[in-house]
Amino acid sequence: MLTEHAQLVTWCLGLLATATLTGLGIMLRQWQAGRLVIDRRQLRVRLTGGLVLLAIWVLLGALLVGIDPLSQRRPWVGCFGAVLLLCVLLLMLAMLDMRLLVLNRLRAESRLASETAKLWKQGRDGS
Repeated sequence: MLTEHAQLVTWCLGLLATATLTGLGIMLRQWQAGRLVIDRRQLRVRLTGGLVLLAIWVLLGALLVGIDPLSQRRPWVGCFGAVLLLCVLLLMLAMLDMRLLVLNRLRAESRLASETAKLWKQGRDGS
């Protein structure tokens, strides 16, 4: 039987994991319906980030509830190190997502400028 503190931690981490999975599902459905204006690479980066976040929630649950740091030091340190590495990976994925966002915005602005120039040229030639 879990203590009251362990039950609260388990409930909170379960809620966070459920919210993460729900958010990933909603984002995927919106992208399939065409309501999310990102390309495939950016979608893959965001889905990977969501799965990394889900792994962080599971490992935090193991750290806070499942592994005793006093009697099981090596597994606890290994799990803690894995959480830290996943946090660094999540940060790198966020930076990659921002880079892709900026590149997509620049590409769209370039496309808009070339279309505007083409229409401007047609208007001047037609008048």
